[in-house]
Amino acid sequence: MHSDIALIIGNGLSINFSKFHNMDKFSDTQNPTKWPIKTLNSDKPLLDLLPNMKQFFEANAGANDFDIFKRAVDIYKETEHGTLYFGRDKDSEEDVVILTPDYLRDIIPLECRHFLCLAFSAYSLECKRKLNKDWPWYSWLHANRSRLSAVCSFNYDLIIEYALNKMVKSFYCEGSTYKFGSIPLYKPHGSCNYEATGLNLPATYPLTSYIDNFDSQIKQLEEWQYMLPRIVPHCVLPNQENIYSHFNSMRYQEEKFYSSLMKVNYCVIIGHSYADVDRPEIDSALTKLKEGSTVIIADPFPSEALKDKVLTLGLKLECWTSFLGPVDDSGKLLNI
Repeated sequence: MHSDIALIIGNGLSINFSKFHNMDKFSDTQNPTKWPIKTLNSDKPLLDLLPNMKQFFEANAGANDFDIFKRAVDIYKETEHGTLYFGRDKDSEEDVVILTPDYLRDIIPLECRHFLCLAFSAYSLECKRKLNKDWPWYSWLHANRSRLSAVCSFNYDLIIEYALNKMVKSFYCEGSTYKFGSIPLYKPHGSCNYEATGLNLPATYPLTSYIDNFDSQIKQLEEWQYMLPRIVPHCVLPNQENIYSHFNSMRYQEEKFYSSLMKVNYCVIIGHSYADVDRPEIDSALTKLKEGSTVIIADPFPSEALKDKVLTLGLKLECWTSFLGPVDDSGKLLNI
């Protein structure tokens, strides 16, 4: 059977993985600042080495991490009138921190990106250790491995990469230094194991080099490097529009994914919320599917807007809504 299945993966796959496996200290995927993260070259918690991010999170204590990351994305709008007091009660007699809009706009999101790259590297290493062949999504992927044509993952983590490796199914990332494999992997929001090439700068925390949005060929780090400081973190913050869409490396990945997408009969969208900021990318992918293709939305709560979009494009639609994954009511794997 020819390769006729493409995958588009969202955070729902990671949530499903964590629920099936006992992830212990990493079980709360919505609050990564609660994870015990340290770099290989420091005994201090990672957050202590990113002081501006730490202070910003302390100022927003009580909110969900991902809501605070969204505030970091929106911070320039909040500081357009000059200064922002945060970290202490501005009405108290204690000193307050006053930062300029440019500083807030640039440094806090940058430190957040550094944090997310290392946090999800630690999470991914734990996922690799825990990955069980009885996980329904692994079983389904393994059963359909010969039919996989292309993969797009919006996740920073490496769950899909480790699953493919475990079933000896090779993949590659166009625009990176790693180009050997049979399945193109497109990660539009970046990946925890990406690093920029072409920069001879020290990688240290606290930061001494403030480099962001650097368009270069991507290097995929070796596992022993995952918990080392980055020179340039490569991940879009939660609820942020894609800041890498104009990058050459991402354009190459996108073109390769689209080329494969045009030939498949099935596109399985796993656990993607179809959030407003992501819709242009999902919609663009859906328009590449040939007439008569079937879109399968695998999500316990499939987005009504996504379902409407699929049908509006004249594509066939199926929904898999089991909380357990790609299984029917009896627990049997679903077939395409």
